[in-house]
Amino acid sequence: MTPESNTRRRLLAAIVGATGVIGGCAPKRSDAEAVGAEFLERYIVRSDQASAAELSEGRAKTMLEKELDEVRSVRAAGGSRERLDEERPSYNLVERSDNDPGATQMMYEIVQGEVKSARIVMNLNRDESGNWSVSNFGFLPID
Repeated sequence: MTPESNTRRRLLAAIVGATGVIGGCAPKRSDAEAVGAEFLERYIVRSDQASAAELSEGRAKTMLEKELDEVRSVRAAGGSRERLDEERPSYNLVERSDNDPGATQMMYEIVQGEVKSARIVMNLNRDESGNWSVSNFGFLPID
């Protein structure tokens, strides 16, 4: 083999490997819990409403679009969506109710450091092709 073919082979392997890694980051839309967790990762942890909206429909999508409108001027003026907290929030699934084969409700606790700061309840629906999306969500106080 020539040095050129080795270089091309290594480049191709790197591209294929990177594509697999990038592709592996997307949630399996056929798994409701994976979609719920990815929604929280995007919305709560990364404060990225636009990215969370990609996993949403209906009222949830409308709520996220409204939030984006509200923060657009702040972000345009150089405001960051990066969290200022020392520790990134995390979340734990505490309850799941499967209402029917095409709908489920999940409740997660949001944890900041050692403190449980809120609960979020989300409804997910499955479309005709078997893909789940968040249709509604809301926050509950911690008792």
